[in-house]
Amino acid sequence: MALTFAPAAGRRYRFTYTSNPYLPGGAQVVTYKLIYGSTTLRYWTPPALSTTVPTWVNFQHSAILGAIGSQTFKIQIAGSANTLIYDYGDPTYTRQFTVEDIGAL
Repeated sequence: MALTFAPAAGRRYRFTYTSNPYLPGGAQVVTYKLIYGSTTLRYWTPPALSTTVPTWVNFQHSAILGAIGSQTFKIQIAGSANTLIYDYGDPTYTRQFTVEDIGAL
């Protein structure tokens, strides 16, 4: 997932990512990365995920970014076994990636 916005100087932002992964390719360690350009802001590794049903995960990160112009922020998902990872979404199991301005420094 990706979102684009232009951070303002002197502001703090909170990124929130919610999804419903499962591992039909078999058990493995899954890592999520919050990135923009070639910069990684945060890594997350959730606890063991199901191989049969979606498991709700929610990650948050707050950052002070400065005025860096319009940027596209992305979530990348990688597995240790290089097999299938499904990021499931429907009206019951929603996926979201948001950023909110949470105030001045």
